[in-house]
Amino acid sequence: MCSALPTPSRMHPVAQLIHQRLQGKPDPYKLAIVAEDGGMRWVVTGEMFAYLQAHNFMGDIIGGASAGALSGLFYAGGQTVRGPDAIACTSRRGFYDDPRNRFLNFLHLVKPRRPILDIDQLIDGPFSQHVGLNWPRLVQHPSTIFVTATHPDGTPATLVLNGQPITTAKQYAKATARIPFLSPPCPHLPLWDGALSSALPVREAFDLGADYVLTLRARTPAEDAQTIGLIEQLFMKTCLPPAWRSVFLERYRRRTETLEAYRNSDRVLFLQQPTLKLDCHQDDERSMLAAALAGWQFAGEALQLPPKPFPVAWRPPMERLDLAAGAQFA
Repeated sequence: MCSALPTPSRMHPVAQLIHQRLQGKPDPYKLAIVAEDGGMRWVVTGEMFAYLQAHNFMGDIIGGASAGALSGLFYAGGQTVRGPDAIACTSRRGFYDDPRNRFLNFLHLVKPRRPILDIDQLIDGPFSQHVGLNWPRLVQHPSTIFVTATHPDGTPATLVLNGQPITTAKQYAKATARIPFLSPPCPHLPLWDGALSSALPVREAFDLGADYVLTLRARTPAEDAQTIGLIEQLFMKTCLPPAWRSVFLERYRRRTETLEAYRNSDRVLFLQQPTLKLDCHQDDERSMLAAALAGWQFAGEALQLPPKPFPVAWRPPMERLDLAAGAQFA
């Protein structure tokens, strides 16, 4: 691992490294950019990635857990400009307007043979057809691209997409977001949601050779102190056998351990919004896009970079949803 960067006052070394690269200055370091899990909050980390892509900035290692991994794949594939399209087809409106987008159906609780959360449909449908992930680029990417997953015994797995057949890369993408007993198992790849064992894949980035890590958070500081919620408790008691309950509970301890280990590190910078107005009851397109735009703006402020105009392709959906007031486009 390389020696530490000299740090000017009031700027984190990771932010300093990004500034230096944007100025075209060479360096010997490997910078990883990883995204936290977060369900529908992938829109937040996704637009943080989009802000970096607008600067033509690419990490040396790119990864994430669960939904955060999928937002990282859009970034690595150079497709974050399609963010509003992805939001449109996975929001409540897109979900009901087009049957091909219906990857989540709680009515299947009474239909044991039908998945409640059909990750195969999500990856093969909206994220391959409507806003298709650039699979050829992902498996041939010059940067290291990885996602996290979880073995049935609860131990973490790091899955690197580089050099894999596209069919295998798709299985990796499905594994990182495959929630036990909500999603069907994959007979060829018995792995589950990466958030269960490594929701903040900082250690994995260092294991892959990173010197510095920029971590994109989908949760607020107040949520870091929260324990398991009532809905999740009910899900564990009614749907999960005892062995999986311990895995679900363990993920909170592992997230806390990662935060405590790296919160004050000069090698890890957490981009975390102080507040975030988005939860499971706000799955309408406008709320999701508004949260995404806030993630874009926050990324620039946190990295101490000048404001960046939104992509011009975002103007129509922003105007349609009354979110374009005062916005600049380029």
